Amino acid sequence: MGNLLLKEKPVDLFRKKGDILNLRNLKAVHVEKVYPPLKKSKKISVCRCWKSNNFPYCDNSHQKLQQQGVICGPFLLEVRRSNNANA
Repeated sequence: MGNLLLKEKPVDLFRKKGDILNLRNLKAVHVEKVYPPLKKSKKISVCRCWKSNNFPYCDNSHQKLQQQGVICGPFLLEVRRSNNANA
């Protein structure tokens, strides 16, 4: 999926107040099955700025938006095993 985005024309990260963030018309909802890790927990950074070249995963593209005053950052997801013996 990331390779398809690299073939597209680069998108300017500078924006004005009120501009839409999803300039690439990426799907608004992504579904992925995540299974609990066997030993340690797994941490995933999910993009919320719509600028990542590795969407839906964060690649820190939001830092340019933050320099412009846009308050945006990734959603940090931690997947871990359940403490419940029945799970």
